[in-house]
Amino acid sequence: MKISKLLTLWVDNNLITEFQKEKITSFMKERRRTQFFRLLKWLFILGSMWLIFGLIATIYNILQLHFMEKFLKFLIQSSQFIWQIIQNIFTTLQTYIFTPVYNVIYKCFGDNSKYFIWAIVSFILYLLFTYLEKRIKPDKDIDKLNLYAEQKRILKTNFTFDTISCVCLSAVFCLLNMLLISPDKIYESSKVFPFFDILGCVTFFALAYIKLKPMYLLFGIYFLALCSGMFWGYSSACYWIGASKPIIQCLIGFILILLGYITNLKLKLNNTNDEDKCNIQEKFYSIYNWTGLFILFIALWIMSFWGMDLHHGSGTAETLELWITNILFILISILSMYYGTKTEQKIFFNYGLTFLFIETYTVLCSRLWDGLPIGVASLLLGALLIATGKILQKIYLKKVK
Repeated sequence: MKISKLLTLWVDNNLITEFQKEKITSFMKERRRTQFFRLLKWLFILGSMWLIFGLIATIYNILQLHFMEKFLKFLIQSSQFIWQIIQNIFTTLQTYIFTPVYNVIYKCFGDNSKYFIWAIVSFILYLLFTYLEKRIKPDKDIDKLNLYAEQKRILKTNFTFDTISCVCLSAVFCLLNMLLISPDKIYESSKVFPFFDILGCVTFFALAYIKLKPMYLLFGIYFLALCSGMFWGYSSACYWIGASKPIIQCLIGFILILLGYITNLKLKLNNTNDEDKCNIQEKFYSIYNWTGLFILFIALWIMSFWGMDLHHGSGTAETLELWITNILFILISILSMYYGTKTEQKIFFNYGLTFLFIETYTVLCSRLWDGLPIGVASLLLGALLIATGKILQKIYLKKVK
C-alpha cells in the first residue's frame, strides 16, 4: 500500500509513467512481503523458547513423578541381564568419575554446586547447537530469488538453533553469577559485584560483531542492563520491571542511543556493496535505538516517582527533586518526538509520544491533582502540550519557507 501510494505520487509529478509504475509494482511483488518474513522469523524464535521451557518443565515433571525409577524397574523386569550391565557401568562411572568429581566441585562451591554443574551442562548444549547450526547448510537457490538481502537472510538463518544457543550461553553466565551469592543471602539486600554478568555482556557483544548476528547483540544488551542494576520478574500474577539506580540506567540508555547513532553514521560513510552486511548494521542500529530508548524511559519513569536515588534507596525524595525529574521526563519525551520527526525515525517519535502520555497522566494524578482543581490542572497540561505543538509547527514552516 505504501509503495503504491508512493508510485502514484511519482506518476502525478511526471517522474515515471503509468507503464513504469506497473513494472515496478510487479517487480516489488515478493519484496513487499516483509510481514510474512517477520512471521517466519518469530515463529522459529518463539517456538524455540517454548521448546526450552517445555524441556525444563518435562524434566522437572519426570523427576517429580519418579518416572525414571518406574522406567528403570520396567527395564529390570523386561531384561535382567541388560539391566545388570547398565547397573555395573553406572556404578563404575559413579565410583571412579562422578562421585570424585562431585566431591571436588562441592568442596569448591558448597551448596551452590548445582549452579556450577548446570552451567557446565548449558555450555555443552551451547557448543552442540552451535555445531549443529554450522553443519546445516541453507538452500543454495535462495540467493537466486527476487528478494531483499534481509529476506534472504531470514530464509537462510536457522533461528531455532541460534535462539537455543543464545539461551544456553546466557544460562551459563547467569548460573555462574549465582556462585557469587551465598545461599542464605539470595533474598537479602546485600550486593555482590556481577563479574559473570559483565563477562556475559562482553562475550555476547564480541560474538555479535564476530558472527554478525543481531540476536547476540540483544543478549549482550540484556546482560548490560543486568550489570547496570535493572531487574524484572513475575510475582502475584503481575509482571514488573524496575531500575535500582536510575541515574546509571539513564547514562546506559544515552550510551546505547549514541552507539546507534555511530553505527548509522558508519553505515552512511561506508561505501561497501555488501548488501547483507549493510542490512546487519541496520539491524544493530535499530537494536541500539529501541533498547537505549526503552532503558532510558524506564529509568526516567522510575525517577519521576522516587527521585534520582540521591537518598540511597530510602524511598524519600525532596519535592524539588521530584519536580526536576518530572520536567526532565517531559522535555526528553518531547525532544525524542522532535528528533524522530526531524530525522523521519518512527521509533523515536513513538517512544516519545507513549511516555509523554504516561508522564502527563502521572503528573496530573500525582503532582497537580492535590494542589490544583482537576479542571485547572487538565487545562494547564492541555495548553502546555498544544503550545509545544504550535511552536514546533512554526519552526517547521519557517524552515520550509
